[in-house]
Amino acid sequence: MTLASLPWVQESGHPAADAAFLAALARSGWREMKAREELRLRGLHGDEHMKAIGLHLRALGFDLVPYREPVRVWNRGS
Repeated sequence: MTLASLPWVQESGHPAADAAFLAALARSGWREMKAREELRLRGLHGDEHMKAIGLHLRALGFDLVPYREPVRVWNRGS
């Protein structure tokens, strides 16, 4: 299945629609794109919106990717 065939219309700010799209990505095997979409939604709408999406995803049998702050790795002269 290609990403273009997923039935979804952007409805920013609607947790149920966003959760349905993330679930469709997960079902289709697009796990990296699901993680990127979660980061995009978190940046657009904030943590409260992601909590609401998480509740919808749990009802559908999926989980959110745990959010981690980016960490810079320092290599000491090797």
